[in-house]
Amino acid sequence: SALHLGAIHSIGVDVEAESLITAERNIRLNNLHFDENYGTKRFTGLHTREVLPFEVGPPGGVDICVANILVGQLVRPSMVAAIVTNLRVEGKLCLSGIRPGGEVDSLKEAYGEDSV
Repeated sequence: SALHLGAIHSIGVDVEAESLITAERNIRLNNLHFDENYGTKRFTGLHTREVLPFEVGPPGGVDICVANILVGQLVRPSMVAAIVTNLRVEGKLCLSGIRPGGEVDSLKEAYGEDSV
């Protein structure tokens, strides 16, 4: 988890509510749910329907976005907009489960040649 690696705050997005509940439970079990220094929650779980352009992360965007999702979802214009507008200018996008060939080409077309 990003919190284990030192992130101050982590946002988890999933289509399955149960996955978000499990993530929250694991964060609590590992005592990573609250930042004593800032007095804030360290994890926010969101359903994919709650992810809107410019509205997920802090002003200026998030540093890193890690996506483990089917390519068909990643290239949807609404998903591209949600990811790109919530990622800071020099932010990193890490995609897993991508197969060489057509899937990479689809991602390059959706996100730009230099992004993938």
